Amino acid sequence: MQLKISWRRAPSIFTDPPIPLATEQRRRGLESARQAARAAQQSLTLTKKKQYRRYRRGAGNAYLDWPRWKAAYLREYNRRITLHPAQAHHYIGSSMGGP
Repeated sequence: MQLKISWRRAPSIFTDPPIPLATEQRRRGLESARQAARAAQQSLTLTKKKQYRRYRRGAGNAYLDWPRWKAAYLREYNRRITLHPAQAHHYIGSSMGGP
């Protein structure tokens, strides 16, 4: 008797298809992604996939799919803050000396 081993992966939440959402459900999903991005900026261990898993656990059957959630997350995570010119020298080349 031969034993067959299947290495097929379990279904992933990252490949779940998009589903139709009400405006409020979509807004909550996008806000969750933005909040997760802000939290990740303060942490070394909160990855976008870990944050999406948390979101999906609480979202139930009305979820924002991974590509849309990830896009909102990355937009927030990579958003640039404009500094006043008087503040910029503290961040750009301040260790290089100068006037």
